[in-house]
Amino acid sequence: MRELRENSPEEKIRELLCQNAPVLTGLKPSAIINVSEREYSLLCRLFTGSSLKLRPLFFDGRVSLILYREEKLRALLRDCGRRRFLVGIERCYEELDMESVLCTFRQRFRAFKERRIPFPHELGILLGYPPEDVRSYIEKQGNDALVTGYWKVYHDLPSALRTFQAYDVSIQSFRLMLQHGVPIERLLDICPERSVEVA
Repeated sequence: MRELRENSPEEKIRELLCQNAPVLTGLKPSAIINVSEREYSLLCRLFTGSSLKLRPLFFDGRVSLILYREEKLRALLRDCGRRRFLVGIERCYEELDMESVLCTFRQRFRAFKERRIPFPHELGILLGYPPEDVRSYIEKQGNDALVTGYWKVYHDLPSALRTFQAYDVSIQSFRLMLQHGVPIERLLDICPERSVEVA
């Protein structure tokens, strides 16, 4: 195995993949990541032929993008509670098919980054957080959570803790396999439904 320089784009990609193992393994529908243009190019090449998609959201010297599994995100957007949440956001989400939601979110994310609107809390919905936790986070302004993990939990603590544990296991497993010399490409082959598209 080729020795990677610490902080090289390749090493950053390895760490990024470990951190996002829950998306790669299908436990989580999506993640927001922020990378250099070089790292973005590496990710596009790496994911070619996988069921993962990359969609740029904003450029400001770095690339903010959403990494997602189309089938997981589609299923998430069919959930009535999540649909109600999106419809309730300032009448921004009129169409609730995945493509329309991602286009609207991209516009709102860009407006947020340009400081034209407050934080788009629907991000929590797209990341797979329970709608009731996203709603409580907004109402309580991020305070008084039962626990803070991958998100701030206000309801159904046992379910959230099981999810956190599953995420932790997937991250640790990815990291361990990389440390033992399993190539990144092989890890992606192990992950479900290999088919990328850069949207």
